[in-house]
Amino acid sequence: MSGEEGRLRLVRPVLFAGIAWSLLVWCLPFLDYLLGWDATRLSIENGTRLGILHNAASIAIYAWPIAVSVIAVRTGHHSLRDIPTNGAGTRPLVRGTLCLILVLCVILAGAALPSVALYRTGHAALEILTLFMYLFTVARPHLLSRARLEIRETQEKSLKLNDDETRFILERPDRSVLDIAMDVGYGSRAVFNSQFMRIVGMCPSEYRRTASRR
Repeated sequence: MSGEEGRLRLVRPVLFAGIAWSLLVWCLPFLDYLLGWDATRLSIENGTRLGILHNAASIAIYAWPIAVSVIAVRTGHHSLRDIPTNGAGTRPLVRGTLCLILVLCVILAGAALPSVALYRTGHAALEILTLFMYLFTVARPHLLSRARLEIRETQEKSLKLNDDETRFILERPDRSVLDIAMDVGYGSRAVFNSQFMRIVGMCPSEYRRTASRR
């Protein structure tokens, strides 16, 4: 998982969640037998007949990689607008990610329809894409570091207060932090302080004292 070191405490819960999800997907097929449900679908992989839950498990297995990717993005406090699509480091990653999403959609469509040709085509494309991305990363080992730097720089620019916003907070020392929080749409001072600390790295009052000395 990528992200700030202070967020590494999420690793253990995510690990346990992954183990629990894997056990659930592994156990689902056996419930078909316990519940006495008949096989209603043909396996897209080998043509054997599968029960409803067994077929659902074969599709649900693709959900965890997607969930981990979302968690990794949220852990790093990043959003899609923080990704510079024209950056030298992020451009290949964006294109690779889009290709990966397309390939996964093809695989899921093949499993859901079901379509053996579509399913096998998707898996063949996934293997080729994985190999290509590995070779590309080996050939450009600094790509991920550069991409992370570009994302961080874009995020910092989007979070940085502009001159007008800064002037509004120095010029109005009589206004309380709560007043400012209400003006910008926060429902409580606690939420505003928490978000401000996460973004700026200091509480609002400390930021005002620091800014007043500049």
